Amino acid sequence: LSVIISLYMFFDFNKQIGLSSFKSNNIESIVPYVKLINQEYLSDLKDRNENKLKSNTEDELARNHSIIEYAVKVKNTTIGFWNGDKTTSPIQGSYKYISNVSKVFSQWPESLPFPCYPPKKNAQDIDKFRYGIQFVKIPKCASSTSSGIALRIAHRHGETKSIAAAKQICSVQYTHESARYRSYKLRDINKSFLWTIIREPTSRYVSEFQHFKIARDKRYRNLSSLQIDKLMREDLKNLQIYPRAGDMMYYLSTEAIKRRRLAPMYDKGYKIKNINVFEEIVTEILNDYNFIGTAERLDESLVLLRLLLDLDAGDIIYLSSKTNGGYDDGRSNEGCVLIPKPNISEPTKQLFSSEAYIKFQYGDHILYEAVNRSIDETIESVGFERFKKALDEHKHLMALANEECLPNAVFPCSKNGVRQTKMAATNCYWDDSGCGYPCLDKLSEKWEKERTSQLP
Repeated sequence: LSVIISLYMFFDFNKQIGLSSFKSNNIESIVPYVKLINQEYLSDLKDRNENKLKSNTEDELARNHSIIEYAVKVKNTTIGFWNGDKTTSPIQGSYKYISNVSKVFSQWPESLPFPCYPPKKNAQDIDKFRYGIQFVKIPKCASSTSSGIALRIAHRHGETKSIAAAKQICSVQYTHESARYRSYKLRDINKSFLWTIIREPTSRYVSEFQHFKIARDKRYRNLSSLQIDKLMREDLKNLQIYPRAGDMMYYLSTEAIKRRRLAPMYDKGYKIKNINVFEEIVTEILNDYNFIGTAERLDESLVLLRLLLDLDAGDIIYLSSKTNGGYDDGRSNEGCVLIPKPNISEPTKQLFSSEAYIKFQYGDHILYEAVNRSIDETIESVGFERFKKALDEHKHLMALANEECLPNAVFPCSKNGVRQTKMAATNCYWDDSGCGYPCLDKLSEKWEKERTSQLP
């Protein structure tokens, strides 16, 4: 009997690991129990900076205060999970949920060449996963848009960095495979740049549910919003809880996360006793990656990516892959499928703060918190003024891109849901990633000429 139960739990556990553009201003309507600003972290940041101020000059004092003001002003992430009081956990008595795990992402060393190398022609050659631009594409984490950035960097720098051959792109990975599947543990850290974008776990769950369990399943495609909401509520009530990490943690880990490693965190009733193992796994993930950003702070993340890799401003501009009327990428057998917008009822929202759901997403929330903290600390490391200048430039270029390039961009699915993959093939790098790049290239070239003409 124990063998049968173990097999059932194993297969059901793996079935759950199905792993993706989100606008942060929608999150309050989905999860009102998630605080938009981690006040506890901001307070900690303020305390740390105030301690520094005692021995700093007046200029440095002003700079440190500007970091705090900036964090309060632009931080729009969804970090806190306990609806206010983070010292009391609904899981097990008094417990401090906020983790202290973080990492300051480092600048690519000047002593090393830019990680751009010719792609291997043999698709089976594992060496292609050991060098180049390596993007781990987690579904429903602004992944199509972000993979377009990875492709844009590879295309634009193939001729200018390490490759002498004309019109040769850098080796780049950008499809939906996990880090373990790609064997990134074996990558050459001096010849590769490994990065990804993650997303607030609850908004990712909602997006994944709407996309794969509703839009891609023709049995449910014509359901009303009330019927979809009921299906989501049933899904939330039937979550299987046992030793597990989060879906994003599994996707990003370069080594297998075995259940026996997670078991010490739980008691016999699968109540969480501690988060030590979660923090160990998150620390390992942070150390394995050159950079991790978030979908909710995508523009900030891309600006940091630019500064860490010493990229051009035109390398990180984009058109969102999901601006084509709400249709998917048109790759399913059903053609272009309209993804329904979430309309979450109050009873369903309440399930997002249930004990079962909290345990289900626990590891990914610790990962998400650690990445947001790391973004803040990396901004502090590169320098606020330098970061703000680059962010302002990026926002200006993005406004121009949406004004000049978006109206004429061709996506695999039209705004009316008509598949147009042949037309999109000359307008997108791959599938719905990097669409509109010919116009973006012209815009970048024009901007660079204007910028250099104004230099002394």
